Amino acid sequence: MSVGILTVDGLAADALSFALRRSGQIVWTESTIEAARARISDAAPQVLVADAAVDEYEELIREVLRHQPWTRVHRMTESAPCPGVSAISKPFDAGEVAELLTREQRLAQSEQQRLELRRQLEHSERLVAIGRLAASMAHEINNPLSVVCAAASAFAEAAARHGDEELGEWASDVGLAANRIHAFVQHICGYARRERPALRDASPTEALDGAVRMVRPRARDRGVELLVQPASSATVPHDTTRISQAVLNLLSNAVDAAAGGGGHVWLQVQVEADGLRIVVEDDGPGLPPELLGSVFEPFVTTKLPGEGTGLGLAITQQIVTDHGGSVTLLPREGSGVRAEVFLPAFRPDHHRVAVVADDPSMRRALVVELQRAGFQVESAGKGGGAGARLEQQPHVLVSDQLPAGSTRGHATGRVGRGGAMAQVVVTAHGELPPPDADVHVFKPWRPNEVAAAVRAACLLRRPER
Repeated sequence: MSVGILTVDGLAADALSFALRRSGQIVWTESTIEAARARISDAAPQVLVADAAVDEYEELIREVLRHQPWTRVHRMTESAPCPGVSAISKPFDAGEVAELLTREQRLAQSEQQRLELRRQLEHSERLVAIGRLAASMAHEINNPLSVVCAAASAFAEAAARHGDEELGEWASDVGLAANRIHAFVQHICGYARRERPALRDASPTEALDGAVRMVRPRARDRGVELLVQPASSATVPHDTTRISQAVLNLLSNAVDAAAGGGGHVWLQVQVEADGLRIVVEDDGPGLPPELLGSVFEPFVTTKLPGEGTGLGLAITQQIVTDHGGSVTLLPREGSGVRAEVFLPAFRPDHHRVAVVADDPSMRRALVVELQRAGFQVESAGKGGGAGARLEQQPHVLVSDQLPAGSTRGHATGRVGRGGAMAQVVVTAHGELPPPDADVHVFKPWRPNEVAAAVRAACLLRRPER
């Protein structure tokens, strides 16, 4: 967060900036429009204080508010303030004004978050509306499409029997076109059902290999060289099929862009302390600046009519967001676009585990192993203590049997990302685990086996980051 001070009054600027810095705020002061515009383009302040007497400042204020409507603006004035204008009258007490502006920063931050949540909600509602429309049309599309696919297959068999190569090529083209229509319908139907990804903690190699295999023929046909850096063995929780689709969308866009530019696409994985970053770059012409803020909206595309639907990036963002990650598009140094998909690593310290067992020795052994693995752990014997632990809504319950009345919905309600508490049951060989158990471990368990089971259970119902 920052405060920008735009004034020709050096004494007032110095006094106010000193008081703000003492309260821990980030402050900049400028007197000219050019210098202030450079500062704002770098990082627009959440609070802007400007001289009311300098008319030239008003246009800059309007620019800031157009791009950041949550910015709080105050004018410094030596005369009576105009109605409707938030004014700081000179002379002022710098300490009191600094307190006011600090409160204003918090209000600006809250408003920014509110507007961002509203934007995300509107975006999600548009996607769901598209999905519902597609779902209502899918039946009517898929019935004749099934006939087309069957006919194409019959034509291909007939062409093979009669040795008619031209008919065989036509049948193949019809089949490929029908498959593209089917894939498109499936994509947009997916907007109507925001299913949770089936997460497993693994290297993304399989997902990336699948995407590369799918896009290589397209790259070859368009004369684009695809340069792939071997993926790291580092792991992140992800749904292989969905992440493969997300990366395929980015690679397809990159190939199309590179075909009109330098003819190169790069794919690499960067390992970071808190996750993995999948990077796709191309040396094409790049994105028009006016589209940078809207490329993830449905039907926004730079391609010619008939060459793209404008849904690929919207689908990609939905997939990555469902994984708790983020996707960004940036101008690439030189030319082209750099797309980055960040997938967060598994963080045991983000998960609360309740251990419930009557045997104190067993309970202690479970707690020690899970704490050593980094989980937040609380424990109790069965009965009232267990009920209190479950009321705190842990992400995972570990028990040698489920406490009475601890069915998933009754005991915990809804937890985390729309899922109920996961349950790990430690049982003896020959015992059947309860039907509510998500994962079970046999006694005596091997070192780290319970921690691995809890990790798997966490991925079933991963909490919001």
